[in-house]
Amino acid sequence: MSPPLRITFLITDLEVGGAEKFMVELLCRLNRQVFDPHVVVLSGVPHRRHLLDRLDRCQIPVSFLRVRNLFSLPGGVAKLVRHLRTFRPKILQSFLFHANFLGRLAAKVAGVPTVICGIRVAEREHPWHLWLDRLTATWVDRYVCVSEAVAKFSAEVGMLPESKLTVIPNAVDVAAIRCQNPADLGKLFQPHWGGSRQVSHETRFGERVCAIEHVGADVQPVASETGQFYMVAVGRLERQKGFDWLLMTLAPLLRKIRDLRLVIVGSGPQEERLLSIIARERIEENVRLVGFRDDAQAIIRACDLFLLSSLWEGMPNALLEAMAAGKPVVCVEVEGVREVLGPLCEDQLIRDRNQDEFRRAILKHYRDRKYGALLGRRNQRQVEERFNWSRVVEQYESLWLSYLD
Repeated sequence: MSPPLRITFLITDLEVGGAEKFMVELLCRLNRQVFDPHVVVLSGVPHRRHLLDRLDRCQIPVSFLRVRNLFSLPGGVAKLVRHLRTFRPKILQSFLFHANFLGRLAAKVAGVPTVICGIRVAEREHPWHLWLDRLTATWVDRYVCVSEAVAKFSAEVGMLPESKLTVIPNAVDVAAIRCQNPADLGKLFQPHWGGSRQVSHETRFGERVCAIEHVGADVQPVASETGQFYMVAVGRLERQKGFDWLLMTLAPLLRKIRDLRLVIVGSGPQEERLLSIIARERIEENVRLVGFRDDAQAIIRACDLFLLSSLWEGMPNALLEAMAAGKPVVCVEVEGVREVLGPLCEDQLIRDRNQDEFRRAILKHYRDRKYGALLGRRNQRQVEERFNWSRVVEQYESLWLSYLD
């Protein structure tokens, strides 16, 4: 039998995030008789060890380059080159921009035969990322895009060669999510809980908050006889996720319908901005920012409706997890969402970030919960059939093996 194919997996950090979770799950599901993975992380040991502990249990070695700033960058790249020359991988597979860029440079110096870079998002915030990708595209053998929308963006906006673009989507473990016990969301809204804020994080404050539009005529007070209705959004508190837009869009509903509740799971630099919007719109009783939570899937399992408000994406893992949990969703149209929803876009996909349509979709789910439950079951079947791990692992393994010769 041939020795296992050595692959170095390079990623920017191992903090809990969509790309990081995906890479760890992918590696832990590989056929270890065929593949010999080694993870290299540009940053240091993560504060939250969830993903690192998962790799340890799967006996996958991990090295940390401890690159913290520009001054430590040359030493980190030198360490990466030494690793590649010592481990002698046939393939360097990288994820996220910094790992993609530094990885291809180190691979060229170390003589790694094949470089594969993962493109996880349509990069709309930093145009210079696209420029550097395009400048060094000749050093990359293949780009793996997380969705057809990201591949289209990479070709048309990023101007990467289409011949080097391959699409392999995200995946989700439906069975594991089904086993999660739902969280008790009611406890988050008890008077002693502590208001909209649970923990303090590093923040950026002082950005201008735009005035909300007037409530449409169709938004009327709704009787509370149907019981509390919990909506959940998950993601890092940063501009990309559009939580400021979400709060200002929902504010008219939250003020008029006492039973509506919104839980936002995640930490990040926009926390103070979001808290200021919550106070300004007088929706403190209806909204909770709960910070980073280990039990995010349990919170999703307990909700009535999942919301996605991002400005740009690749293929949102949180959306896949919500659908795997059997939840209906209301999403703005960003990269990957239409591919995930497929034929289930009606009442779940809002075009052009239309605030009135977003509110109407939420009201429909609030008023007709049987329909929401039906959509949730259909969502669960959709991801179980199309975005399962066995299919995604097979696609990656086939891609890597295609470079053996």
